Amino acid sequence: LGLVKSYILFSYLPFFFLFIFFSYLKRIKEVFVRIVLASCIVITSCIGLWLVGEKLQEEMEGLALDKLTESVQKSQEGFNRMAEFAESTFSLGVEYDGSVGGLVKMAPLGIVATLYRPYIWESKKLSSLLSSLESLAVMLLTLFVLYKAGLRTFLGSIFKDPMIMYCFWFAIVFALFVGVTTLNFGTLVRYKIPCMPFYIISMVLILERHKTKKLQQAAAKQIQEDNTVG
Repeated sequence: LGLVKSYILFSYLPFFFLFIFFSYLKRIKEVFVRIVLASCIVITSCIGLWLVGEKLQEEMEGLALDKLTESVQKSQEGFNRMAEFAESTFSLGVEYDGSVGGLVKMAPLGIVATLYRPYIWESKKLSSLLSSLESLAVMLLTLFVLYKAGLRTFLGSIFKDPMIMYCFWFAIVFALFVGVTTLNFGTLVRYKIPCMPFYIISMVLILERHKTKKLQQAAAKQIQEDNTVG
């Protein structure tokens, strides 16, 4: 997987390990033990990363990112060369310069392209129209969850719930790499398949968390009213 699709590992592993860590950390009831354990793990991780970095400095010094950004740049150049021959080729409006900074600047455009494109007006044939309807449904789902849950609950759920954090951030980072490397709608629709279930699951879980919170607040209010009457 590292040789064939390295960006999947970059997208998946960090959030998978964080998911495992926070999932088990939440099961510990004692606050003091949780703080001590979390501190020990963070310190141990930092020391371990420092030792590995010292030992493999020459290999790690930009090697993985260089290969990654080089792969991104080559993929984008390939699609640009195909643009005049493929009617479903599109542009993000920004040229990738091959640097990590350039990748960060293109991140919003790449993520939006993966999750919400092709737009309806970009469809030139039936197959792309179906894809655009799917992308529109995902966009409407996102807006609906934002409207129902609110921005505060939306963001809070992503950082407080390990499962939501894992699904959402894997989908976002995966969407970034797919979006900046794939400038053809036909290819984009196929490449984004692995991240879409994770993204939709994160939206559903945020909505479910919001509903649960509302029910708990209503129950607490009812208990308070009953106690007042009593």
